Amino acid sequence: MPKPDQSSTSQASCEVDKLRQQVERLLEENARLKLLVAKYRRLHFGQKSETLAQLGQLDLGLAFEPLPC
Repeated sequence: MPKPDQSSTSQASCEVDKLRQQVERLLEENARLKLLVAKYRRLHFGQKSETLAQLGQLDLGLAFEPLPC
């Protein structure tokens, strides 16, 4: 099996670095967009809607508990 030459190894390393930077930028943008969505949700629906959404998730857990005898 032939060994890869120095230039192809450095090119691959450069590509990996570029992809890592792109992933980091996308993660940062995703976090920023999530904050914007939360902000606009609060502006549109108010803080009560956030509390209700969190409580709704708890209600799902409570719905499957057995009823007391």
